[in-house]
Amino acid sequence: MSRWIETELKLLLPDASAWRRVRDALAAGPVVEQENHFFDGEDAVLAAARIAVRLRAEDGRRWLTVKGDELARPGNAVSRRIELETEMSQAEFEAALAKGLDLVPWIPRLAAQAPGDSRSPELLRLLDVLHAAGRDGPLVRIDGFRNRRERLRLELSDALGRFEVELDLDETRFPGDRTDYEIEVELDAPSGAHEPRRLDPDRVERAVLGWLRTLGDVLVVPAPSKLSRLRAPGGRPA
Repeated sequence: MSRWIETELKLLLPDASAWRRVRDALAAGPVVEQENHFFDGEDAVLAAARIAVRLRAEDGRRWLTVKGDELARPGNAVSRRIELETEMSQAEFEAALAKGLDLVPWIPRLAAQAPGDSRSPELLRLLDVLHAAGRDGPLVRIDGFRNRRERLRLELSDALGRFEVELDLDETRFPGDRTDYEIEVELDAPSGAHEPRRLDPDRVERAVLGWLRTLGDVLVVPAPSKLSRLRAPGGRPA
């Protein structure tokens, strides 16, 4: 699997009570506050292509991230999509918020994460859309939200043995005084080695859902992306 493909388990919790039940079952972990801003062209060309361009401030650092449309799902609640990311300076971040995001100079940095011999047709199409959107002028901020993320460690077991995952517990505050609660588990987990540790999506999904049942059958559903929930009427697309 390529480093520029993000694979993660995404589960939407029903309410704050379920969020607290998950939180209380695990040892405390580091907390970060994330400030997220989304950009598009005046003609919404990125939304039409189901591409997200995001600026994020987190823990004193700032990032430009591009995410592509959903690729084939390896599990019911597993999201798999192209993700390209590069760090920004505070001045670059603030200039983009104030004046719009000039995307063209950033595309080579983003594309450099995917060596030429690893690029798929989906990635090449995404880069083509970014070039086309950038040629029309700076992208404008279209929306945003804040997110509180706590990274927790969860030990799981199944017929194959015991294993550990890092579980991100999100509390997302959308405009209009609406809050969503979500579990995310990265399935390409850092291992300290050159290559990330690959976690089997089906195995992780089954084990996490089984663990949630031990908490009193916490009811979850597959979570659409935060951006799609932000854009959808009522905030939670079917």
